[in-house]
Amino acid sequence: MENKSKLGKKLAALVAGSALTLGGCNEDPQNLSSYSFCGSLNGEKVTFAIVQPLPFHYNANTLTVEKEDGRVIIHYDLGNDRSLDRVFVKEKSQSVYEEYGPTTLAGVEVLRVAQQQYDSYLQKIREYQIGLALQAPEKIR
Repeated sequence: MENKSKLGKKLAALVAGSALTLGGCNEDPQNLSSYSFCGSLNGEKVTFAIVQPLPFHYNANTLTVEKEDGRVIIHYDLGNDRSLDRVFVKEKSQSVYEEYGPTTLAGVEVLRVAQQQYDSYLQKIREYQIGLALQAPEKIR
């Protein structure tokens, strides 16, 4: 049973990562997250969305960041608990993502650093959205 769960997580992450990376910044009307975002932050392309990668599967928060140097990092949080379960990294020169999870020492360390980045990006997104909300009344004056 545990192997099916691991396989499900991997499949879900791959589907979610592919959909976000290839799909660009399409808004999902059913995405009710207050952190929904697709745009640029400090010169990086950033997308945050809640996806349901497989039918009858937990929703997942996915934060995709395309760095200025061409690296793509996907932060994957299964179950919307704001705790990362997987991180996928693709160098500009690579065609496949490297997967990091909690089962190896390297994965644990990558998750620790990525969790800090994830939290920081969510804070930046929230600050950006608050700024937009504060500017909105000016548009009708």
